[in-house]
Amino acid sequence: MNIQTMIESKAHNQEPWQEPLMLDLSDSSDSSYAEKLFDNNKVNSVVDKIGHIAIDLYKMRSLEGDLNVSEDGYVDEINGQGVGFGKWFYFPWDKSLTRYPDLEDHRDLRTFRNKVLITREEQKSLYEARIAVFGLSVGSSVVNSLVMSGIGGTLILGDFDVLELTNTNRIPENIESVGSEKIDVVAKKISKIDPYINQVHLRNGFNGTDFEDQNIEYDIMFDEVDDIKSKFEMRDLSMRLKKPIVMVTDADGRIIVDVERYDTQPNTKLFLGKIKEESLKEIIEGSMSDSDKKRMLARFIGFTNISARLIKSATLVGKEVRGLPQLFITANAGGSLGAFTAREIILGRNIKSGRYSSNFRSTLKTGSPDGVIKDISSFYTFLKNS
Repeated sequence: MNIQTMIESKAHNQEPWQEPLMLDLSDSSDSSYAEKLFDNNKVNSVVDKIGHIAIDLYKMRSLEGDLNVSEDGYVDEINGQGVGFGKWFYFPWDKSLTRYPDLEDHRDLRTFRNKVLITREEQKSLYEARIAVFGLSVGSSVVNSLVMSGIGGTLILGDFDVLELTNTNRIPENIESVGSEKIDVVAKKISKIDPYINQVHLRNGFNGTDFEDQNIEYDIMFDEVDDIKSKFEMRDLSMRLKKPIVMVTDADGRIIVDVERYDTQPNTKLFLGKIKEESLKEIIEGSMSDSDKKRMLARFIGFTNISARLIKSATLVGKEVRGLPQLFITANAGGSLGAFTAREIILGRNIKSGRYSSNFRSTLKTGSPDGVIKDISSFYTFLKNS
């Protein structure tokens, strides 16, 4: 057998996400099911951090004044429960079996250090929120920030695309995930961090009828898609259901957050009124040309928010570059800013409809290397000369 044959015999594609199976091994039926998994060679690895979990629980509970036992005694008590302590999750895509604390213990441990910054009552509200995220490029950074922050006990994810190697300029994935659907890549991460999170997957991207046909409920929607018509339909649905919609845009060294509060400010205009009504009509009818879409998007983002290099990149799409550039630095920071926005909305803070931005270069007092596009005439001049 030569090396190529050897490689081909071992090569395999990444398995898609499947809902993790929760097992209570103190229950005889669940224990029997787990035994069958082992007997049928369906368990490749076991992850059991019970020793660390027990110590962490003791440190947390003792600070809360709930314990009258030593650390060793508490750890021995947990170890004495054997495999019956906590819950075991079987992840079908990699055939791993992992022990997690029970739901409340798991949430408490993950958020305990934050309990002054974010109270237990606030954390409970955040976890109960239902967040929809469409477009899992920048959207994957939003999802990661939400999960790490304990925001969203239900996450509704929508994307139809697969991960390409060029996507790893802003999505922190390795080559093993290339070719997998973006939903699967993101979903696996969520499940390993917090398998108790409920996930709803819409693999065809955004379709308003899916929400109504499947009775999908959400509290906040994130628009991170490229398709203009889908953006309009998201806002149309959110306006009808009186739900807020948030859009995070990363533009070179700037992050832009558009918030449309159709829940508390029902008279908010679609796209904050930054897109003309005749353009919206063309979007709905599908009659807008690609060049007009680019001009409209440039106006929507705002010329002072666009660097000369970003505009040049836009003119070279399909010629010298494939797709608009999105840098990990701003995409990642944008995800955090988006999650913070969701947190403030859920907790009833006074965030109004409007555009908010953060500029790295302004913070560091450095200038854009090639300046910015300051007005419509210089924009068209730039396009003409590019």
